[in-house]
Amino acid sequence: MVATRVEKTPEVRAFLVNLHYALMGALGAQSTDLEKLGFAPRKKTASLTSAQKVRRAAKAQLTRELRHTQGPKQEAALKAQGEPTVVVGPDHVTVNPAATNGGSAAQAPAGSHP
Repeated sequence: MVATRVEKTPEVRAFLVNLHYALMGALGAQSTDLEKLGFAPRKKTASLTSAQKVRRAAKAQLTRELRHTQGPKQEAALKAQGEPTVVVGPDHVTVNPAATNGGSAAQAPAGSHP
């Protein structure tokens, strides 16, 4: 009997979670009726301290630098100058930009469109 109950525990939990969300949708997330039905009210998220906010901002800045993420104004300043040189061969396409920033020519596989 205990083995059967342990087996069904994940199914029961999934059902209760879905029931809780359905009742929150029908009754409202802050409804006192949810407590009457046995569901604990949602806890409010704790506000961050000043140190945590500074850490979060620094981490976000590092992530933007790592991923080379820029805003629309910075991206608008990055426009290619001049016309690139494109060489199409039987099994490759080579693109040489007119103004390189220390990069090398990019090669695309055969059959791809630049």
